[in-house]
Amino acid sequence: MWVAFKMNFFYVLMVILLFDNCTTKYSDPYSVRNVAKNLSKQYSTEIGIVEVKKKRDSSGKKYNEYLLKDKKRDFLFEAGSHIKMDRHIILYYKERWDHYSRDLMRYYYDDVMRIVDKYGILLIPPLQKLPEVRAKAYSPVLAFDSVFIHSPGQLDTAVDLYVELANFYNFSYVRYHKNETKNPRFILCYLPENESDRSGGVKICHLLYLEYRIDRDDAEPYSYRKKEKYINYIPEKYEVRKKLYQSWNDAIDKGKIVQEKVEVGRESRGE
Repeated sequence: MWVAFKMNFFYVLMVILLFDNCTTKYSDPYSVRNVAKNLSKQYSTEIGIVEVKKKRDSSGKKYNEYLLKDKKRDFLFEAGSHIKMDRHIILYYKERWDHYSRDLMRYYYDDVMRIVDKYGILLIPPLQKLPEVRAKAYSPVLAFDSVFIHSPGQLDTAVDLYVELANFYNFSYVRYHKNETKNPRFILCYLPENESDRSGGVKICHLLYLEYRIDRDDAEPYSYRKKEKYINYIPEKYEVRKKLYQSWNDAIDKGKIVQEKVEVGRESRGE
């Protein structure tokens, strides 16, 4: 009798899991409320729901598309979830996406352009709409801030611009593992002075507007369950300068650009 009870209990538990983890287009894991709640926590803000659409792509696969709003910063952004089938599957992978970072930078377009003007340097913000057919050649002008310089003398200007923009965006992001890089980036590219076709720019490096370091407690005994904590921070100017200088010299060594090298040196931490 005890064996029969355990079998019945196991069956009931499996049924609960089955329906609790369903993946239909109306299921809870894909609900817009859950997505908004998750993003509110991830971006340390309050996300509101503006519009929900259920769509199919050209191959017939279903997906949800949401228009959400950051209530603190008062801007709209796109998000959604992919629906791969309408059957109930236990522990099925839940795939979500959002364009918070891209649409945040689009929202601040006018303010960023005013900041850039005083530096006399070329910056192209995220495109409002990606081309339907992308060129075969790599174009750095996509979903991030792309900065173009034509000489090593502009490297320090790029450093100052990065630091001001990073502080202006004041971006916040809860990182769950070290490979997450959804926050906005500053992409530095080389473009000859008299070149007008920016698609021919050569990428030198990219900088996250919000870097991270791993917080480890050496006093805490080892445990396989111990989770690493990721602390976000805006890099100091000497860190940015060192990375840009090294990336510039690496691009020259690899034959990507023909320019003069710069001396990296040891920069003061007091900046």
